[in-house]
Amino acid sequence: MKIFILYLICLMSFISPGLCAIPNWEKEALDDLYTNTNGQQWLRNDAWNDNDVCHRYGVSCNSDESHVIGIKLFYNQLQGYLPESLGDLTQLQTLLLAGNAISGELPQSINQLTLLTYLDLSDNQLSLSIFSKLDQLSHLSFLSVSNNHLSGTIPDSLLNLSELGHLDLSGNSISGEVPANIWQLPHLIHLNLSDNQLMGEILTGCDSCSSLEYLNLSNNSFSGSIPDNIGQLTSLSTLYLSDNQFSGPIPVAISNLTQLIQLYLEHNRLEGNIPQTLTSLNKLQTLRLNYNQLTGQIPEQMGNLEQLVRLDLSHNELTGTIPESLGNLYRLESLYLNDNHFSGTLPVQLSHCMNLKILFLCSNKIQGPIPDEWLDLSKLNDSYSDFRWNALWTDNSALDTFLTDKQQGNWKSTQTIPPQSVTAHIISDNTVQLSWERPEYPTSTGAYEIFYAHQPDGPFQFFFEITDITSQTIRLNNIESCIPYYFKIRTVAYPHTKNVNRVDSAFSKTLSISILSDFPQEQRDALIALYQSTNGANWSQQTGWLGIPGTECSWYGIECNDQKNQVIGIQLADNNLKGELPESIQPLEYLVRLDLRANHLKGNLPDAIGAFSYLVHLDLSSNEFDGNLP
Repeated sequence: MKIFILYLICLMSFISPGLCAIPNWEKEALDDLYTNTNGQQWLRNDAWNDNDVCHRYGVSCNSDESHVIGIKLFYNQLQGYLPESLGDLTQLQTLLLAGNAISGELPQSINQLTLLTYLDLSDNQLSLSIFSKLDQLSHLSFLSVSNNHLSGTIPDSLLNLSELGHLDLSGNSISGEVPANIWQLPHLIHLNLSDNQLMGEILTGCDSCSSLEYLNLSNNSFSGSIPDNIGQLTSLSTLYLSDNQFSGPIPVAISNLTQLIQLYLEHNRLEGNIPQTLTSLNKLQTLRLNYNQLTGQIPEQMGNLEQLVRLDLSHNELTGTIPESLGNLYRLESLYLNDNHFSGTLPVQLSHCMNLKILFLCSNKIQGPIPDEWLDLSKLNDSYSDFRWNALWTDNSALDTFLTDKQQGNWKSTQTIPPQSVTAHIISDNTVQLSWERPEYPTSTGAYEIFYAHQPDGPFQFFFEITDITSQTIRLNNIESCIPYYFKIRTVAYPHTKNVNRVDSAFSKTLSISILSDFPQEQRDALIALYQSTNGANWSQQTGWLGIPGTECSWYGIECNDQKNQVIGIQLADNNLKGELPESIQPLEYLVRLDLRANHLKGNLPDAIGAFSYLVHLDLSSNEFDGNLP
């Protein structure tokens, strides 16, 4: 009846245009809003005491100023509750009251605003459930009630809001499961349900939700695996599933989301490898997989994501080396790889990421020198990178200063580095002593590990462990004389509160030592004559031959007595010896075994062989000797 009377008055406006005014009940609804929300303390309340409603601050009317169609009082210090009379503004299309201190329940009369298309009550203090008071607003296209104190569950009646394109319920205490019909809203583009108490599985009944461009379900209690039908959201540009309880692998179907720009999966229980197919999302700018249980290596193809600005893989169980291909990420500004199990050395190619501002590599087991080229990372923020708790070092003073500026705290003192100035001394005929300068130790528990080999290039074998990290010397017994030893030492930091990894330093410089015997010079000369006469440089095996005096008993094929001062055996069978045996082998008179079979020896046998009175085994077969036996 109110509207009908007003219509008759407006028909008469050709006689008196001023009669077509805002109805009293709409003015009274605005006055109630002003009174109930402490209008005198609003930041702006221009003309709210005037009768001219349409010129009040934040109020808009239709073209003939016969109805209020919009209220925009966002972030204006409204404090109180919304009046029931607000439902009398039946022509209202926009109600924007975000960013105030409106409390209490939403009035039931809101359901009378059937022409409402835009409702934003976010960042207030509204409580209890609101959904039964909105289920008649079939024209609503934008609804945001984020960051209030709302509770209850999301009802199936939400499907009545069939025109919804933007729905934001984030930052409340809404509980229960997400109803299947929410995915059936035909125009839904933006859905934010983050920071609530929702649970269960997601995307149930999502068969035709390909129009979604923004989906935020973070900080809830969703569980189970991320379903494969997530691959149907082919219009998504932003996906937040972080801070939930999702488990299982990252579904390969995510690679169908070719429009994706932001992907947040952090703080879940995801496991398995990072899918290689994820690296096909070539529009991706943010990828956050941190705080999960992912294993395996970073795919080499990660370097194909050339639009990446933020990459966070921290706090997982990832292994292997940092791929060189990450150097292709020229737009990268932040890179977090900390708290994993990465090993190996740092790639020089990361210096190509010249837009990097944040770089976290701490708490891994990366070792070796930091590339000098990293000085090119000039955009790194001061005091906002972290290289600690690894086995890294640099001799470049400029790079040292640069990293100290970028590091929040002392980076060098936390590194596991090898002992310095390692030396070896002979103590007795079977004992050597190793000494070193103790490095600055990053933790209270650890060890030194000593490795040895008989050749400078190895293979090196584990020899001994010292668990007293204050030690600076050790004596090694049972060292064989006449055999060259090559030692190197590394430092070990055991897992501790800052790093769950055992961190091995690089090895110290290799040092050599031999306990030399009092070996007869004439026997050494005889062995050298044998080597030279039979083309020793081209033998199949010649390890140690022509080594320094005192090492003869370690030469390939040579066997000595216990005192290491007499040759008692020569075993050089099938070793590509060519030529004649020299007569000068006569000093090898204590030979018990001589095996030179299957070579290419020729000529007469030396008479000296007949004088070897201790000889019990002689094999010269499969050669080309001639003449008589001595």
